[in-house]
This record gives sequence, C-alpha cells and structure tokens, in this order.
Amino acid sequence: MLFVLPFMVACVTDGKTGGNTVTDSDTIVVDTINNASKVVVGTVGEGTTMHMLELVTDDDSLYYFDYENNVIGGLVAGDVVNVLYEEMDGVTSAFVITNLSALSHLWALADTDGKQHLELNDGGNATVFGMDIDYDHWDVYAGKLVLKHMTEADTLNITLLTEDSLIVEGKSETIKMFREN
Repeated sequence: MLFVLPFMVACVTDGKTGGNTVTDSDTIVVDTINNASKVVVGTVGEGTTMHMLELVTDDDSLYYFDYENNVIGGLVAGDVVNVLYEEMDGVTSAFVITNLSALSHLWALADTDGKQHLELNDGGNATVFGMDIDYDHWDVYAGKLVLKHMTEADTLNITLLTEDSLIVEGKSETIKMFREN
C-alpha cells in the first residue's frame, strides 16, 4: 500500500525559546505501512536529537526511534506526539511523527473573518463553531488528521503545521487555518 504524506522537517529545540525552526518542506512517500506497523503516543524526551526520538509514554515506558525527514509540526521536549513505526532487524524506525501538542488548539478558518472555528482539544475532543459540519472527535494516523462525528469520518492530509498555521487537504479542497489561542 502506498501513501503520500506531506511533512515539515523541523530542528529539535529545547522548548525554551524560539519554537520550531522550519528547515525544509517536501513530501514523504510511505510504502511500508503494513500489518507490522504500530502506533504509540507519548511525550518527546530530553534525549531527542536530530535523528533519534526519545519518547516517554503515560506508563513511563521509554522508546527510541530512528527517523529521517518525517516530522509534522516539529519536535520540542515535552510535546505529545503520535508515532507510526516499525521494528525490523533490531531497529525501531518511525515512518511519521505528528506533533499532537501543535494540533491541539483553536483554529480559525482563513477567509471567514474569524467566524468559523475548529477546536482540537487534548484527549481527542473536537468542537466546531459556525460551520454546517459537526465534528466531535479527532485523531491522527500516518500523518493524517481524522475528524469524526458519530459513525462518519473525514480524513485530511496535513500539508503544513506550524506554531500559528494549519493547512489540510481533503479530496477536493485545501483548508487554511490560523491559530486563535
């Protein structure tokens, strides 16, 4: 199965000043997502480097992942991330790392004079203001934002995620948002 995922490559920062430094923009081609792929959510550890992610889960399990140019939303120690990974030949490699802390905000749709909002809360709750659609839950899988309402779901490619901007693409449209909080 072949997935094409947008990404932002960001330098790891100490979380104290300056936020994420974007160094490049491109497309990730992930053709190894299969039944052996796993997902884990945790907090970026202090030992994270440019090519190794240290991840601490809620039960204090410690993971280390090799990664290359596949981070959406940057990495800052203390942020919560979703990691799609695979273990092969003794090496644990992350295919896509998505910064959930960067997504968890109130986003206003551009070109709506601030009248339409999508709020993505910690824990996966979603709230929509001023729109005809009514999402109540959100999740991330393989670098895609999945917005849900009851039994229906919309899956959007995350094209850009920065401190103050979110751009997602659906089947027929690109949605540009800016951070409200």
